[in-house]
Amino acid sequence: MFHTDAVQAYGHVPINARKLGIDFMTTSSHKFHGPDGVGFVYIRNPKTISQFIHGGQQESGFRAGTENMLGIVGMAKAAEIANKNLQSNMTYMTSLRDVFIDECLNNIPKCHLNGSLISRLCNNVSLTFDDVPGESAVAMLDMAGISCSTGSACNSSDEKPSHVLTAMGRTEEYSRSTLRFTLSELTTADEIEYVLQNLKRIVSDLRRLYSEK
Repeated sequence: MFHTDAVQAYGHVPINARKLGIDFMTTSSHKFHGPDGVGFVYIRNPKTISQFIHGGQQESGFRAGTENMLGIVGMAKAAEIANKNLQSNMTYMTSLRDVFIDECLNNIPKCHLNGSLISRLCNNVSLTFDDVPGESAVAMLDMAGISCSTGSACNSSDEKPSHVLTAMGRTEEYSRSTLRFTLSELTTADEIEYVLQNLKRIVSDLRRLYSEK
């Protein structure tokens, strides 16, 4: 049996679970602009699993408990919109993503892109800035009204470096200087420019500050 965590992918890339040979696929509504706290799991063959919360017959008998009907309906509508505009959204986000990456690599010294320049999600940018503490950069960007992270939200309480970057052969020091930015089809070119201006300033300020210590 093969399970894929499609939380970051669903609504951002075309997915045909049958053609990909996926047995189980999980998603999260808020990643494609649906309500928080609801998601869905694709199960190719329901006979392969058994009931895991006993009681009522909700969720076709697999998961007892009152269903979040408002969340489910909102998620379904968000999924409909996301998939209807998928190709145009992908093209738009890819163009903004590439501008962001190019500006960072060409205008911020000692900046490195994690992963492929081409084979990546249209809305994902993971960059490492040598000699810049990631947590400090996140805090300073936040004060400028910019949200980013040093890793995934599901590992936000884990002090260990990203297991993904570690698997890619990156050092712990490298991982701790990494920032992840996520775009959406609602992101504008002006917002990208605003982030770039602040990012260049903050990276420079932090390098100067820590070099003086």
